[in-house]
Amino acid sequence: MRSQRPSRPRRLGVFEIDAPDGGLFLWPRIADDSIDADKLADEATAEGVSYQRGSFFPSGPGTDSARRLRLAYGDTSIERLSEGAARLGRAVAKQ
Repeated sequence: MRSQRPSRPRRLGVFEIDAPDGGLFLWPRIADDSIDADKLADEATAEGVSYQRGSFFPSGPGTDSARRLRLAYGDTSIERLSEGAARLGRAVAKQ
C-alpha cells in the first residue's frame, strides 16, 4: 500500500517537480524567480515545444498556477520526451 503523504517536490534545474503516481500530465513549477513564465512559453514554442501554461488552470487566489507548465507525457515515447526536455532546456537557457 502506498503512503498517503504527498511526496516532496524534486528540483530539476529551474523546475520543481512532483512525480505523479499516474495520469497523463506533469505539472512542473518554475522555481527560479528570474525565469519569466510567458517568455519561457514563447521561447519553448520557438524550440518546437508546446505546452499549456498553468495560468490557464487557476485554482484560486494566491496559487502558483502562473508558474506551472502542463506537460503531456501519457502517449509520448521516451525518445520524444528526451528531445522535448532538451528543447525546453534550450528555451530556459535563453532567459
